[in-house]
Amino acid sequence: MTKKKRLKVLVFIDHDIIIRHFIKSGVFSELAAKHDVLFCLISENYKNGARIRTPLESLGLGDRLRRIEVDDYRQGKWAKLTHVSRLKWRPGQHMRHLRDFTRHAIGPGHVREYTFLSLPGVYHWFERKTLREIVAHPNTHLEKLFDEELPDVVFHPSVLYGPLIHDLCCITAERRIPMTAIMNSWDNPASKANIYLALDRLLVWGEQTRDHAVKYLKIHPSNVTIFGAAQFDVYRNPARVTRSEYERLHEIPSGSKILLYAGASKGADEFAHLCLLDEAVERGDFGEKTAVLYRPHPWGNGGKGGKRIIDHPWRNVFLELAGKPYLESLREGDQGITLADYKDTIDTLSNVDAVISPLSTIILEAAMLGKPSICLLPYEEGAVHFNLAAGLAHFQEIYAWPEFLKARGVDELVPKAVELMQRSRDTVLSARLIELSNYFAQRFDEPYASRLVTYAESLFRE
Repeated sequence: MTKKKRLKVLVFIDHDIIIRHFIKSGVFSELAAKHDVLFCLISENYKNGARIRTPLESLGLGDRLRRIEVDDYRQGKWAKLTHVSRLKWRPGQHMRHLRDFTRHAIGPGHVREYTFLSLPGVYHWFERKTLREIVAHPNTHLEKLFDEELPDVVFHPSVLYGPLIHDLCCITAERRIPMTAIMNSWDNPASKANIYLALDRLLVWGEQTRDHAVKYLKIHPSNVTIFGAAQFDVYRNPARVTRSEYERLHEIPSGSKILLYAGASKGADEFAHLCLLDEAVERGDFGEKTAVLYRPHPWGNGGKGGKRIIDHPWRNVFLELAGKPYLESLREGDQGITLADYKDTIDTLSNVDAVISPLSTIILEAAMLGKPSICLLPYEEGAVHFNLAAGLAHFQEIYAWPEFLKARGVDELVPKAVELMQRSRDTVLSARLIELSNYFAQRFDEPYASRLVTYAESLFRE
């Protein structure tokens, strides 16, 4: 019997969040056991190491890890071309929101110049000039790596924007090496619409993001594969603690209904929202013993003025233990990110009755476990990121489908929360939410890691 060839696989990583979702989750572990996998992480020299701060020895990769330099010149050219292309006028509400989002991202110092460069006629000149400059300056770092390693297959888990993705598309196309990008975040196929992102293949979460990849990234449907979310594969495992143990650990009165407020990264005033819920419980608005549990987003800073949360004298609000160290660091002035463990998220979601969140992926995670939720749309002054993100395409089904409650404005927060807790008893709704969650992030019987091996081997046979 012919022995299978061991593939040479390169996996490119450009951010701590990708490490959390794709290395710490173990989804590449089986591929690395069966084939020769080299994990290529961007150098600590890029942006003074701001993108990757994870202690690399903690990853256990040994000699399967290599640091690579970023070509700052080409990255700068690609970034400017990408931003200018997103400012070009294209019809539709989503594209209008994407233009607004881009103006915010590039800052007021560049808006006038980039808008001028996006004008008809001017853009064509700018595009040709920039592409000539990119071609005239080859990425010698990547060329050398590919010459030395001679990969059969390339993977790039990514937010579909960053210091590597454009050059990886170029070099793999030139050398006819199959490259697969893997979406990291819910918004990626819609918010990263980019006519220069010539992706060969893309793995997406579910039907929604497949449609977005075809519509906004202009990828041929045959090159987009629904694969589920790597970071959600852990949800096939049960919680590590029972409800009574969870209540005891968090000092929540036994027998309470638990309403989780899960923070987001959009700059909403989460402290003010918690105050409203705390007062509502105190007034007896929920009609039964209720506890509000707060879980900060791993890089959301606790929302606007989030450092107030840790020391406030709450009466009915309890802080998730796993999130407390992050809140303590906010109080001390550190506004970094924390790579929260998804096992902690499972423990929390499995032991609460319902979830409130201002536009966070945890709404999908709650649905996967059959937990009803409120999508909070506070539209607060100063929450610029939230107000810009709210109109993007990936949220639209959440707004439209009645299975997901919406609180449009802070005035609706408490009345909708009361309705939500009543919904938490509805077992039919719970089953329906689990079913709907497949549209966003499809579940599979076979683990992600095993399917990734089969997928990689199929690329080499093509």
